[in-house]
Amino acid sequence: QALTGGYSQVEASVDAYLDKKAFSVLPKIPPSPAKAFGQEVILVSYAEGEVVATPGYEVIKKLESFVYLETGVATGSHVEHTVDLVTSVGSVILLHQDEG
Repeated sequence: QALTGGYSQVEASVDAYLDKKAFSVLPKIPPSPAKAFGQEVILVSYAEGEVVATPGYEVIKKLESFVYLETGVATGSHVEHTVDLVTSVGSVILLHQDEG
């Protein structure tokens, strides 16, 4: 919602079917300049083996732009060397009002 100024893609889709009036007042194009800036960061593993610790997760969660961490990797998990999207070890969603 921060990217669009108050509505999400999911809400817009639901309104398109269930609330035509609400849908009709949505802007036809995204706001410009953008209200916020977002990034999905794919997490990679440079090694294969058992995970001993995940201290980087806490560092990521403390970022001012942190929104969400998606991973199934925890201490004791076995990970493979990342070679493609399927073998990535997770992703992080970041969002901030400043572009930089």
